[in-house]
Amino acid sequence: MPFESISYANLLILITLVALLLLGLNFTCWLVFRWRPALLLSENERLGLDYLSRFDGELKTYIPEWFDIAAEDWPEFVREYRKGESGSHIYDDFVEFKHPARSGRFINIHQSGFRYGRDQGPWPTSREFVNLFFFGGSTALNVGPDWTCIPSYLQEELNRRHATNKPVRVYNFGRGSYLSTQERILFQQLLLANEAPDLAIFFDGVNDFYFFHGRPATYGIFQNALDTHNREQYEAVKSRTAARPKWQKLNEFVLSLPLARAIEAVGEALAKRGATAEEVLYKPTPVNRAVLLESMERYLANKRQIEAICRDRAITAVFIWQPTPAYKYDLAYHLALSRHYGLGGHERSGEGYALMEERRKVDLAADDRFIWLADIQEGERRPLYLDNMHYTSAFSRIIARHIADALIDRRLIGAAASR
Repeated sequence: MPFESISYANLLILITLVALLLLGLNFTCWLVFRWRPALLLSENERLGLDYLSRFDGELKTYIPEWFDIAAEDWPEFVREYRKGESGSHIYDDFVEFKHPARSGRFINIHQSGFRYGRDQGPWPTSREFVNLFFFGGSTALNVGPDWTCIPSYLQEELNRRHATNKPVRVYNFGRGSYLSTQERILFQQLLLANEAPDLAIFFDGVNDFYFFHGRPATYGIFQNALDTHNREQYEAVKSRTAARPKWQKLNEFVLSLPLARAIEAVGEALAKRGATAEEVLYKPTPVNRAVLLESMERYLANKRQIEAICRDRAITAVFIWQPTPAYKYDLAYHLALSRHYGLGGHERSGEGYALMEERRKVDLAADDRFIWLADIQEGERRPLYLDNMHYTSAFSRIIARHIADALIDRRLIGAAASR
């Protein structure tokens, strides 16, 4: 009996010591991560920090030209930019997501899903203005301040030239990662809500080849959520007593502990140290010609459906094929190109654009409402991009001028104004 009693007591002491040791190690790791939070960042997040930090060093002189802000305003812009990163997506019906409403000095997003520009028009729209809805991905949304977005520059350009007998107001419905299918659905949702523009502009090309499978960027999140819901429903209906315990919740808790995060970080560091340069280097997903052709046909099908809707509603629809650094641009001048990722998947647009150029000459050459801007950067010997894909403020202004030229020269803005 004494032996058994002592063993039991020792076991309790051992368990207590192990618990205290784990508690101490977790507290120590927590203190370390509080002091150096960058240790917890993923590879992508670290690269993002590295990219932004380059504007504190080698790229600092380009801040005024690329972002149209003073260099001394850069820290405030970065703080405001990062403040919205954690909540960059919220659910939106049928299109899966939108960006949450924001208010600040540099970044403002309306609760209805459009980003503000300079002299932003009212919402709901007013017949006092010629109203333009501008759709696209993150290149339309823009990563710089509000006033450096292409839609904002376009509004400024059209009003400066007195393109219509009423002031023009442009609404920037660009959303990060959107492809043409989501833009079509978003446009339809706005029409169902009785918000119809005089002219709808669709700014595309890059994301339809980046998301070559034709699915939204967040489709995996919704797919996993639905799979989990179906599994739980099945277990509950089959038998409450036979339903499996939710061990994944315990697993998630353990993996979230500071000690587990520290072990994971050390493991990643050791794996990277032992890896070859080829294993660490980013490799884009190879896509064959047939898949790229499917992406192009999907875009053209969306274009036809939008045109049919606009004919029924007497709305002028304009389609713009945007520039990409992967097509007819000398990357020697791409100073902001990621050292690790390069074009990070956007190299596919170079191959896709070559296919679209062939198709354009056959089927779209006489289409006045299709504006080809893919090669406006050909021969340019200066930086036009502030990261791997997004345009500098100066290039956004140039793109806006090209769009304004086409809208005026082809009398598209006039037709919209007299709708």
